[in-house]
Order: sequence, then structure tokens, then C-alpha cells
Amino acid sequence: MKITFSIVICTHNRSRDIIRAVDSVLQCDFPSEQREIIVVNNASIDNTREVLSSYVDSKQVIYIEEAQLGLSKARNSGIKQAQGKYIVFLDDDGEASHQWLNAFSEVFKNFPDSAACGGRINVKYHGNKAEWIQGMSERFFGSYHLSDKPRPCDWVPGGNSAWKRSVLNDLGGFNSYFGKKGYDNFIGGDESQLLNLARKEGHSFIYSPDALMLHHIPASRMTAEALSKRWYGQGVTDIRYIEVRQEWNKLELQEQIVKFAREAQFAWQESENHDDDCQRHLSLFRHHHLSGKLKACRDYLKKISQ
Repeated sequence: MKITFSIVICTHNRSRDIIRAVDSVLQCDFPSEQREIIVVNNASIDNTREVLSSYVDSKQVIYIEEAQLGLSKARNSGIKQAQGKYIVFLDDDGEASHQWLNAFSEVFKNFPDSAACGGRINVKYHGNKAEWIQGMSERFFGSYHLSDKPRPCDWVPGGNSAWKRSVLNDLGGFNSYFGKKGYDNFIGGDESQLLNLARKEGHSFIYSPDALMLHHIPASRMTAEALSKRWYGQGVTDIRYIEVRQEWNKLELQEQIVKFAREAQFAWQESENHDDDCQRHLSLFRHHHLSGKLKACRDYLKKISQ
């Protein structure tokens, strides 16, 4: 029987999380002979290989290694290995619901021209959230929900999405200049770059609330330090988009560097003066976001000045 879904789970030093993710797919209410699970070990130095050995031995999991650190590189390795008509990406800190694969299957039956489908993401926090986090949107931590029924959408989350394999191959996969490299480097943008390419080719996307994934957030990722790193990485990502599109010349870059330096300093001062703890942290994160933009602009200017 032909494989319908190739589920690709990329992991880096999360041996505990990867078991939960794999088990959730194995428990999906979907014929096992019509799906394959591909785990891409991306330069892990923990015991990821060992904890997966029983799954590999029992042929429940196809295990491959990508030595070059980077989520985009790992996902592209999974794409090359995949045999299914559709490739489904699940983050290693995600947990698929029982109806997950059936929901993706239903979407592609009802919307056969769609290139990709993005599923709902609910967030589960492990540990107590600080009071200053309470006022922040759950989208800050990956929550994603558009409607209670399938509908067209402009964006699908990389960690809970299903793509036609033919489309991924035609687009050349993920751009490795973007995407996380380990868990301290929060440069993203790989999904957005791929979606932009797909749009240019005339492809459309669908959202499914029933393709539900639970995103597990440990206490270590709810600290001011962790969130500052994330916003810094987003700032770098924003400028890399501009770099790839070659939108700014040297003079414009120099003007932006002055602007971001001034705004970053102002945001830092705001964070020092706010009485409201939530607003203080938001100003702090804005400072780091602008600092990421500033660093990326300087790197970009250096490149085009050589």
C-alpha cells in the first residue's frame, strides 16, 4: 500500500520530548501502513539515539542523522527521505491529537488544490508562569487558532503543518540561511520564506482546527532571558528577509542602523522606568528585537561593502 503521510520530526537534544512526540503519532487514529515516521536527529549530543533504538528496531520509526546543525537542514533531510504523498512536520516538543492525521487527510480531500494545511496549536505550560507573563498573548508562545471550521489562510505553522511532497520538492525545500540552529539561536523565518515562494507560484493554504497539536512549554522558556533571546533572533530574521530581497542599499542601511540604535536605547530606558511589570518586560523585549535588527544590519552592510 502506498504511503499517504510521511511525518518528519526533527530533534536536537530533547530525548525526553522526542519520545512523547513519536508516541503521540503512533497513537493517532490512522492506518499505520499508510504512514511513516521519520525522526531526524540534528547534531544531538544527548541520548536521543539510544532512547529511539527500540522504535527503530521494531520498524516504528525511520531514524536518520543530520550532522550540520540547523532546523532547515534537518527538515530538508527529512524531505529527501520521505516517501509519502504528503509530508507532515511535527515539532519535537509537540504532541499530536488522536484525530491529527485524519484531519489533514480530510482537508486534502476537500481542498485538493491546496499546497499545505496548518493545524491548530494549543499551549501547555509546565511550571508556574510569572505574573508579568499573564498579560501576554498565548500566540507569544506558539498558540495558533483561526476558526472552528477549515478555511483558507495566509500562513501555516512550521511545527504543525502538512505539505504536498511534490510542492516541497518543486520549491527546493527550506532555505538554510533561515531557521533555528540549536535552542539558543532563535533565528527563524524558514517557514515564511517557503510560504512566500509557494504564494509566488500561485499555491494556496488551508487551516484545520481539527489537526490539533499540543505545544509543551517548559519553565525554562518562560524566563525573561529566554524570551529576550527569542526576540533578538526575530530581529535578525526580519533583516535577513530584507537582505534576501536586496531592498536596501548602503545609504539606507546606514540610516537604519542609526534609527535602530536610537530606538533600542529608548526601549531600554522605557524598560527601566515602567512601573507595570508586564509593560516593563515588553519594552525589554522590544529593546532586544531592535538590537537583533541592529546587529543584522551591520552584518548586511559589511557584506555589501566588501
